[in-house]
Amino acid sequence: MEKVSSLTAFLNVCNTNYPDHPAALTRKAAMEILRGRRRPNDIECAQLSRGFDDCSIEQIFRAMREARGNMKQLKELFKLLCVTDADGEINMFWDDPARVETTKLLRFLPPLFKTVQVRRLHPHAEAWLKRAGKQGVIREIDDGHFLNEFKCKMADKWPEIEDVSFFLRKPSYVTQEWALLIHGVLGQCPYTCTAATLKSSTDRRNEVIIDDYRILYSEIEKDLFWGFDKNGGHYMATPEKALLDCAYLDNRIPFADELEYEMLDLTKLTTLAAKFPVRVQKMIAEFVEMIPEYERLRWIR
Repeated sequence: MEKVSSLTAFLNVCNTNYPDHPAALTRKAAMEILRGRRRPNDIECAQLSRGFDDCSIEQIFRAMREARGNMKQLKELFKLLCVTDADGEINMFWDDPARVETTKLLRFLPPLFKTVQVRRLHPHAEAWLKRAGKQGVIREIDDGHFLNEFKCKMADKWPEIEDVSFFLRKPSYVTQEWALLIHGVLGQCPYTCTAATLKSSTDRRNEVIIDDYRILYSEIEKDLFWGFDKNGGHYMATPEKALLDCAYLDNRIPFADELEYEMLDLTKLTTLAAKFPVRVQKMIAEFVEMIPEYERLRWIR
């Protein structure tokens, strides 16, 4: 499959409402605007605003670089698209943080963002973050990691807890009881979303509390960091790997009568268990043995 360029991906977002319409923003027009050769017209402003709103800062930067634009032009576009008042006057000044409208910058930032992303857009990022925090429009969920509450409330769409876990710690994947719940193997909703990670937790918090949920990071060896699939903005363990991680990381597995056997591939579970230490293999063997024989025969695929 041919890889889509950064600029093309950005244009696809800009033209979401009318991809095949004659008024769709073309690559040539986008390059002229991003290079500062000309100002966008009203229709192009609406299209670019859609791209600026829905693309991450990294995606916008990559598209800008591909178009051979620069940061100065990006800031000028940002002013034009986001911060004109009723009279059409620009009211944002990048060298004067007191005059930067907080909500306008938040409109440009994604729902989850880092301090470094603000530094690329604002000369006094720390002061801006402190002010926005006091205003209650952002929330620091971990050191240097923020939730854009303003944008989430405006869109009435909040990041999933699984997306937050991956945003805070990479590489990582959601596993154990939380993954079993998502796959329909476990019926009871756990309080903790567990994520397996390769990184040492000595210099970072193992636990993050967000509203009524708790994210717990468990370090796992590199040779066991597998068995997960991409799922939107995060990675999720397969049902079998999630159960194996329960046995390996917590030295236990949920009670057999709490699990829906039909959602598990018992043959795959037993095969994958061979890659784990002997204690895990024994736990899985005992677990499978506890399942009534008629159930085992029914669910072994």
